[in-house]
Amino acid sequence: MSDLIPYKKPYQSSTDLCQKLQRDGLIINDVDNARKVLERCSYYRFKAYLIPFRDETTRRYYPDATFDKAHNLYLFDQDLRLLVFKLIQKIEIAVRSSFDYWVTGINKNSFWYLDFSLFNNSDNHIKTVSNVSASFRKSKEEFAKHYKEKYFNEYCPFHRG
Repeated sequence: MSDLIPYKKPYQSSTDLCQKLQRDGLIINDVDNARKVLERCSYYRFKAYLIPFRDETTRRYYPDATFDKAHNLYLFDQDLRLLVFKLIQKIEIAVRSSFDYWVTGINKNSFWYLDFSLFNNSDNHIKTVSNVSASFRKSKEEFAKHYKEKYFNEYCPFHRG
């Protein structure tokens, strides 16, 4: 037997949700701003940022817990995610470029990734090449547009993908 239950909670407006948070002990200094925040990012997403400010045994917020503190945590998390994603993109491009430079240098072939003899699992290889090709065809990035306007090859060199 499953412990899952159907979702039956009624709709609550941002005003209702602010009142609920206040009843549970959260200090909200600017209710209008809190309502706007909840409408923009959703109460259910925002609730995760309230966890550090709540005593789970009593299900009440700590005496110094404020909406602003949770909102600042949310904003910090957003900024951190943007920073991390930017860095991940730079790292991915650097690793991919270095790897391609090395493999292309050995094989003297910019299309080395199409050479089945270089890969152990041909089923995975076929799927991967197909996915890469589809992604490249859909790409609206400048390098992809330039390549598609200039060359007729069905596949692009690895360093263009």
